[in-house]
Amino acid sequence: MIKKRRSIFFAALAAIAFCAIQALSDEATVVSLKGDVTVMLPGAGFTATSAGAKLPEGAKIKTGKDGEIFLKWGANVLKVSKLTSIELSQLTSAGKDSTTKLNLTEGRIFAKAAKLNTAISKFEVKTPTALAGVRGTGFECDQSPNMPAVFSVIEGKVLVEAGGATVELEQGMMTIVEAGMAPAEPQTIPPESIELLKMDLKQTQEIAAPTVESAGAEKTEPEKMKDLKVEEESVKKALEDSIERHLIDEQAQKAIDIQTENAQDETIEQTTSGNLEIIVH
Repeated sequence: MIKKRRSIFFAALAAIAFCAIQALSDEATVVSLKGDVTVMLPGAGFTATSAGAKLPEGAKIKTGKDGEIFLKWGANVLKVSKLTSIELSQLTSAGKDSTTKLNLTEGRIFAKAAKLNTAISKFEVKTPTALAGVRGTGFECDQSPNMPAVFSVIEGKVLVEAGGATVELEQGMMTIVEAGMAPAEPQTIPPESIELLKMDLKQTQEIAAPTVESAGAEKTEPEKMKDLKVEEESVKKALEDSIERHLIDEQAQKAIDIQTENAQDETIEQTTSGNLEIIVH
């Protein structure tokens, strides 16, 4: 009987040990960064970081007014924009199961989440006002200080929970979440925002699955980031030119309208004057 109990005890210990070994903590790799970026590892203070650094779960990231950083773990890529505070709350994997939990205190992030392989796998982003659940997608979360959270989806689907309600965002849709309120009805993302989201998606896709140049040589990450920045500036310039042309067209139309009104006034004045002359004679 004692031997049997010992066998059961050791079998239970082995099962627990096996599960513990299988649930491994992942690390996020710093792919690239610029400007003011600091990180705080568990049990330490905020310090500068560099490309290639490994950030474990529990690490916190802060970016200044000119800061930006790209992180990668597995096939997941995260872009952390300027003036952002975020924690990598959980990065774990066990076989095909994986769990990612990010805690966005404030600022803006864009995530390219890998497709989840099992029903119990998770990729979640928590903000002070809402919780977003992802199943393989490209989306943005903007949590500006003292402002509603804005969730925008450029690829895939996202479930946004807040105030006891849930909305599903499909590609090209967004929602706004006020503190303590349910998510607003999904609406179409404005065209100018879509273009910027497409740039973010392309940047993160390049990092998630680097492409090889036709000549056969793969570009380095700094080279890829430089090319993407040039393209991003090109898109922004095109948007600015489009807005400027629209304003010029509006001003030209206003000038035409004024000229038309003046011509009509002159015609009415001449007609009135002619009528007066007829009455006098």
